[in-house]
Amino acid sequence: MAPHTYPLYVTYEDGSLGVSNIWLTASYDRGQTWTAPILVNDNTTPVDELQPNLAVDAASGKVAVAFYDRRLSCPPAWGDDPTQAGLVWDPSQPFDAANYCVNTAVQFYASDLQPIGDNLRVSAHTWDPQLHAPHPSCICSRTTFIGDYFGVDSNGSDLYTTSVSTYDYAGENPANYQQQIVARIPIP
Repeated sequence: MAPHTYPLYVTYEDGSLGVSNIWLTASYDRGQTWTAPILVNDNTTPVDELQPNLAVDAASGKVAVAFYDRRLSCPPAWGDDPTQAGLVWDPSQPFDAANYCVNTAVQFYASDLQPIGDNLRVSAHTWDPQLHAPHPSCICSRTTFIGDYFGVDSNGSDLYTTSVSTYDYAGENPANYQQQIVARIPIP
C-alpha cells in the first residue's frame, strides 16, 4: 500500500435470500476494486441479522462488525427471564419463538478480512423488539422500528458497543422500554 492510504471497508445488510444477512467487503486500492463480499453472520439456521456497524481499531488494524442477531430463540415461558425480557407483555406471547427476539453480536477480522474466531454474543440477555416499538408489527417490515442508536468504537484494547434493549436488567426498566446498553469486549 502507498503511504497514507488505508483500506476501505463496507458492511451491509442483504435480505434477498428471504432473511437478512450481514456482508463485508474491502478495497485496498482507494475504492477502485473491491473484494468479493464475505458473510459475517455464522448462524447455522436462517434468521435475520440486522443493522451492521463497523469499526477499525487504529492500534491493531483489526476490523469489528457488530450487528443485531436473532439466532437465539426467545426465552421460555417459565423462570424470571420472560418477565424481565417483557415477553409476558407482548400480545404475540413469543415464548421460545425463533427469529423474533434480539441480541447484539460482533465478528472480528484481521485487516485482510481473515476472521478472528466466530461471532461473539455481546448482549447479556435476549430482548423483545416489539415492546413499545413506535410501529409495532414485525422487525422485518416498514411498520416497526428498533432504535437506530447503535454504535461501535475501540480504544486499542477493547471494543465498545452501544445498542438497544428492552430487557429489565435490575428493576430499572419494568415497562420494558427501549434503552441503551453499553458493552465492552476485549479485542482478540
